[in-house]
Amino acid sequence: MLDGHDVIVTAGAADALALAVRARGGPDPVIALEDPAPPWLRAELARLGTVLPLPADGSGARPDLIPRSCDVVVVLPDRGVPYGTRLPLERRRALAGWARDSGGLVLEPAFDGRFAGGPALGDPWSTAMTGSFRDLLPPALRLSFAVLPRRPAGEVERDLSAVRSRRPAVTCQLALTELLVSGFVARRAEQLSLLYGAKRALVRQALGAYPGTRLLGTHSGASAALLLPSAVPAESVVRLLRARRVHVAELAAFHHPGRVPRNGIAFWFGHLDGVTLRRAVHTIARTLDDHRLARRTAA
Repeated sequence: MLDGHDVIVTAGAADALALAVRARGGPDPVIALEDPAPPWLRAELARLGTVLPLPADGSGARPDLIPRSCDVVVVLPDRGVPYGTRLPLERRRALAGWARDSGGLVLEPAFDGRFAGGPALGDPWSTAMTGSFRDLLPPALRLSFAVLPRRPAGEVERDLSAVRSRRPAVTCQLALTELLVSGFVARRAEQLSLLYGAKRALVRQALGAYPGTRLLGTHSGASAALLLPSAVPAESVVRLLRARRVHVAELAAFHHPGRVPRNGIAFWFGHLDGVTLRRAVHTIARTLDDHRLARRTAA
């Protein structure tokens, strides 16, 4: 339990999101989602309510552009995916002010290598966080969590019954409690942080030296974006990489429909072992070479 929050273990990420949105948004909420954002996150939120884009720039989400009548604002303050942006202090304060003045909820999905102890924005009564243990524990367990403003137990149980298709097994819950109390999860998170740092360095070394490109997001987390010159369509790069069994996404997939995306690709690498990651980035580099992007060399 965190100060002012309850931590609830769920049977999956979708249930955790549903609990967080229901904590303030009701049965048909209007949700502002930072744009760009991971496509799976937009799809899950669209099942819960009406999703509107919240534009973001090089400093993250724009609190001054929050659509009117929003119940929930979903942002990625400590690592905006796919560009790795970090929300500055003045924007964090502006988001907290919006929540205070409107009575809305600021929701922070935690993923992509972030293992924080609680929400980073605002006060406990207007912030929530969701996340998954899949990077820390076997993915087959499908255990996720929601950090919610503290409410009466009856309200929490009612929402749990409304959103869950199945409950986490009691044995799994007890085992997870023991792992948290013993410090295993904290130690595992520290180990992953070191591993991710080495993987990020490998990605920067392999893909950070092509003229006309820009590699973003490799100073934290476990994903990256590569902006491409206009002469190299992202669609062509994605198609050729998939033929070579390397799956990446166009940046267009991260944007709300109708918004103009940047020309580039995004990819996750935290789940790959060292050998597989080396093969993958070598294939990406070879594909860039095939598009006549000659790599810069040291003088």
